[in-house]
Amino acid sequence: MAKQGFYHLFFIFGLFFLLSSCEDDDNNTSLNSEEWTTYTTTNGLISNEIHSIAIDSNQVVWFGTEYGVSAFDGITWTPYTMAQGLAYHNVNAIVVDSDNNKWFGTGDGLSRFDGSNWKTYNTVDGLIDNYINCLSFDNFGNLWIGTPHGLSKFDGLHFTNIVKQADTTLVNNKVLSIAVDNNNIKWIGTEYGTSFYDDVHWISYIHQNPLENYILSLAIDVNNNPWFGTLNGVNKCDINVWTNYNYENGLSENHVYALTFDKKGYIWMGTLLGLTRFDGINFKVYTRKEGLAENWITAIATDKNDDLWIGTASGGVSKLHFK
Repeated sequence: MAKQGFYHLFFIFGLFFLLSSCEDDDNNTSLNSEEWTTYTTTNGLISNEIHSIAIDSNQVVWFGTEYGVSAFDGITWTPYTMAQGLAYHNVNAIVVDSDNNKWFGTGDGLSRFDGSNWKTYNTVDGLIDNYINCLSFDNFGNLWIGTPHGLSKFDGLHFTNIVKQADTTLVNNKVLSIAVDNNNIKWIGTEYGTSFYDDVHWISYIHQNPLENYILSLAIDVNNNPWFGTLNGVNKCDINVWTNYNYENGLSENHVYALTFDKKGYIWMGTLLGLTRFDGINFKVYTRKEGLAENWITAIATDKNDDLWIGTASGGVSKLHFK
């Protein structure tokens, strides 16, 4: 009986060791499948204060910073400043058009760069305000420009300006974010609510919680639903059904400055206290402990390989590659 008991005890310990080893292997596999790289001014970045990121058709990554623009082709860093033709040093927004021209929204005008030549637009040309917060192209190639004093639409030749007029247009003039869905509906985030515009009708959305009316970021998912980064987490709008996700659900923090979707349809959310991935069911948080350059995330973009490029407030850029 003693011998039988010994074998039984040996079996239990062996099974425990095997399960523990499997758990460790799973954890190591998870960790080893994520490769982090940090880029700062030491590597060639023009500034560690990142405001915006965009990736062009050649997979060159463009970073808008507090002190100019950096372009990175995977090997070489190229800086662009006011000396080259940039309108102003702080670059709050970057978008790329169908001809691979880069457009930069700065603190003192809009700049276009075709790879050789620069062109700047400002209030003299018809822009509603020289300080630009956000940029987005619609499905017909019109550029929508959000400023602290309203919205401009640029068709390549002329600016059309839109401001709040009672309840018939914009919900608020301080435009912080813009996204355009598959139906060419413009979703416009402001400091006091969201406006929906289909080129004919304006609809405004104002939440009871004032923190959810401050729309810091916007993105459209694969089902054409808009997601809104707010001061109280993220709101999803699905056919007028609104769902809020915040710190209590698993978000790293409630101030959501950046949103993007990857090829799997997962949403990535950049906050004051780290990066959060949400697959529709589970939240996963990434911080400096996991490899982030800094916890305050200001911009996110994904490239053709589904790698994440993550801009931070003062720590430079992190690249997250999944092996």
